[in-house]
Amino acid sequence: GRPIGTEGATIGTEKNPTYLIRLETVDDREEALKMRGCVLYALEEEKVDELLEKDEYIVSDLVGLNVFLDENADDERQSGKGFEDLFIGNIRGVVMGSEMCAIPGLGQDLLEVVLPSPHGGQGEDLVLVPFVPEIVTSVDLDGRMVSITPPPGLLDLSYRREEKVRIKGLLPPVRDT
Repeated sequence: GRPIGTEGATIGTEKNPTYLIRLETVDDREEALKMRGCVLYALEEEKVDELLEKDEYIVSDLVGLNVFLDENADDERQSGKGFEDLFIGNIRGVVMGSEMCAIPGLGQDLLEVVLPSPHGGQGEDLVLVPFVPEIVTSVDLDGRMVSITPPPGLLDLSYRREEKVRIKGLLPPVRDT
């Protein structure tokens, strides 16, 4: 669509905020109600990083970052390991906590991390890492890396995304000639 000017406000509680957005081209309540539930998009060059809190990130900024074990963690699993040994994988996406849990404030966001394949081959092993300060110890957008201290066994909970084939139609039977 075309660019539209906006102004916004937040009401409600900190745990359950409601965002109010006024679009300059929408003048009455009935017109606004027709847009309820619509997805709004913003141009990347218009993102306003200075409005983000210290621990807030835009999903597209996280996708593609490298994930490493935190070398500063007090854990024998990391001690004496080189930089390459601390590499976990790359962030493919973020699963929003609100999509995973119907109760507001209960679920946390998850980083979907692609693990390096030891065999090359087809398919990718993925692991979901909770995006909480106890596990994700630092995010360096300029350095393109995230440091984590996963609890024992978390990285063993990998899964393989299966691509589903959808049949959209069947070919007619072959005619004998």
